Amino acid sequence: MTRVKNNVRAVVSILLSLLLMLTMISFPAKASALGLSKTSYTLTKGYAVTLSVTGNNGAAVKWSSSNKNVATVTSKGKVAGKGPGTAVITADVGGTKLTCNITVQAGKISVSSKNITVNEGSVKYITVRAKGSHGLKAASGDKTIASSSWVTPWNGDDIKLKITGKRAGTTPIKIYLKSYPDVFVDVNVTVKGTVKTALDVSQSAVTTKVGTPASVNVYTDKPNSLNFSLSDSSVATVKESWNNNYCMLTITGTKSGTTNLTIISKNDPTVSKIIPI
Repeated sequence: MTRVKNNVRAVVSILLSLLLMLTMISFPAKASALGLSKTSYTLTKGYAVTLSVTGNNGAAVKWSSSNKNVATVTSKGKVAGKGPGTAVITADVGGTKLTCNITVQAGKISVSSKNITVNEGSVKYITVRAKGSHGLKAASGDKTIASSSWVTPWNGDDIKLKITGKRAGTTPIKIYLKSYPDVFVDVNVTVKGTVKTALDVSQSAVTTKVGTPASVNVYTDKPNSLNFSLSDSSVATVKESWNNNYCMLTITGTKSGTTNLTIISKNDPTVSKIIPI
């Protein structure tokens, strides 16, 4: 009986020792799942993005591209856009393959404003940002309404476009890549016409006698803004008298004959009237 008890004690002691050893053993943590930083990405020709593998715990990564004409990849995972199209970038980690679908576009155009309002005879500038192929062209739908021209030099990917208002109306200006016309942006241009100075005259001609004054009433929207001249000042004289926007002209004949009275706006020389006397 004593021998049996001793054997049981020995077995229990051994089991306790084994349990203690098991609790002291450090089991390795479960390995993280493999992953790729991006599974799809759109690149512009001439630009790059770097992909990275997660959970590989330092294991070597072998990179490859399904179409090197579209995109290439370095041993560090840097993907460069080479030409328009699609390619699959593969990261091989010990036989486990991770993929990223790459789309490369020929270029990308953006503008500081897609809607421009400019006065007739005036100019405005917008900034055009072009990524990829920098062969740019700007074409006005109607050059009689608005024209455009580039302001050089480039500032990185940015270039300024000068828009000149020609006459009242609206027209689009298409900005596109010369080699890839399907890459474009439309800028809508509205040109406001110049408001003409108002000029109304009470009569279209004057007949008077030598030494006898005749009057002509003139209205303009801006007081004291008219110039007067006679084609032959020996035939008649003219004096002006203003009352706000109204001007009374006193014309006095000095000798027989004819002369023309020209009335011109000081603010807008294109606005004028000619009155035969």
